Amino acid sequence: MRDADRPWINVDILITSPLTYDGNAATTGFTFVVSDIGRSPAQNVSITPMLTPAALGDDLREIQKRVCDDAAAPIGMGYLRYVLFPGHPFTQETGMNISVKDLDSHWKMPPGAWPIDSMPIALVGCVDYTYESSARHHQTAFTVDLLMKDRRLPLKSKTPIPPSDLILVSHPVSGHYPN
Repeated sequence: MRDADRPWINVDILITSPLTYDGNAATTGFTFVVSDIGRSPAQNVSITPMLTPAALGDDLREIQKRVCDDAAAPIGMGYLRYVLFPGHPFTQETGMNISVKDLDSHWKMPPGAWPIDSMPIALVGCVDYTYESSARHHQTAFTVDLLMKDRRLPLKSKTPIPPSDLILVSHPVSGHYPN
């Protein structure tokens, strides 16, 4: 099968619930709309997302690689895997959180040095899939920063922040890639 005839996966990500902070974690919801923009079905499709602390200049390629490696690993019963046909998008809603410990670890400051109000959050993920004429796993990776509409980091003191006040911006170092 030529590359033109294989499946190619596109991922659109929507923020679907307010960004909240309760002193233990920051939490929000996402909807992943996965589409096969190729010419043949993608099989064994799964989405593996995670939140990680990151600011715009951080290199997240190693985290992105680890997420994609995890996505390709054999998984047990109960995990969602599906077939995706061209022209028939699949929507998956996911609530996610990141601990205050992880958020505060990004700043590398001694504990208690000062209260850190900003939340450097990146969404790193991978859509893993196979197809009939290829024995290996193929992936579409993504890394986006969760920011306020003015492109500043969200603040703990401003939560809850409605989805309409948040945006996802492609991370400058890792970004998106298909293979």
